[in-house]
Amino acid sequence: SRWRPTSTIEARADQRRAAGGASDRSQDERSPCRETQSAGQAGRPRRRRGSMATATTSTTLEVPAKAEEALRSKMKHLAHKQCDGAIRDFVQCSKEAGILVVIKCREHNKRMNECVSDYTTAEVLEGIKRQWVDAGRPSDVGWMPKVTRPS
Repeated sequence: SRWRPTSTIEARADQRRAAGGASDRSQDERSPCRETQSAGQAGRPRRRRGSMATATTSTTLEVPAKAEEALRSKMKHLAHKQCDGAIRDFVQCSKEAGILVVIKCREHNKRMNECVSDYTTAEVLEGIKRQWVDAGRPSDVGWMPKVTRPS
């Protein structure tokens, strides 16, 4: 037979077979997570992303990361609701302008972006977090905060 180089995995498998091991692959090869854990963490289960982590903002109000993500999404939804007129104006202008949308609809785009950015500030998010906490941290998907006017 002709000689061919073997990979290190094949060589290890051959060594295990010669030593009487039944499996072709060791536990380390089957579990890529084992390689990324340090020696001090070998027996500890990994923490799932977002399960116990809390997100902090510039103020003292802390909410779980998953809740903050959902509240941020609700904030964006409210911003789009409040700025519906400006968004519709820009969409209409862009349909009429076609390829020249950047030039012809600059003013509409500016108004739309200003409106949306007014409703998506850190202060507005903080107010929404406060409303969520005051409401008893509802897990109901349909819960929506009251619209807070930007200052």
